[in-house]
Amino acid sequence: MKRCLLVGAFLIASSVIGFSQEARNESSPCASFPCVVASIALTDQTMSVYQVPIYTPPTSGLFRVVYYEESLPTGFGFWIFTWNWTDDLKTESFGPFELYPGDYFNDGIWGMRVLAGTPITYTVTRTAGPGTYNLFATVEQLQ
Repeated sequence: MKRCLLVGAFLIASSVIGFSQEARNESSPCASFPCVVASIALTDQTMSVYQVPIYTPPTSGLFRVVYYEESLPTGFGFWIFTWNWTDDLKTESFGPFELYPGDYFNDGIWGMRVLAGTPITYTVTRTAGPGTYNLFATVEQLQ
């Protein structure tokens, strides 16, 4: 009898914990975590861009960005890539990464806490002359 009561109490406690976790995630666009919330695939880009938003979360959370940046073998000078977001304390930056024409690329995976209503952005600038770059990225919400 005690064993049945113990199993029943465990099942009820597990159900309550599951409901409380689900309620905590109601305002998120994700039904479960992790989930992809944004992605970009930019090829043959020739212009600098400043603080382009890739995703603005409706709720604060933990995010992971997977990216691949490459400079194509044209022109001279180099491209500079930077990622930006706002956490609980301040605006943060990851980079800059300098990519030279020809055989240079940068890739990575990193996590960040992002406040609700503040975007994850990227900036790409050119140092001199013409050139081309590709940028691929996926943003996942982890919690």
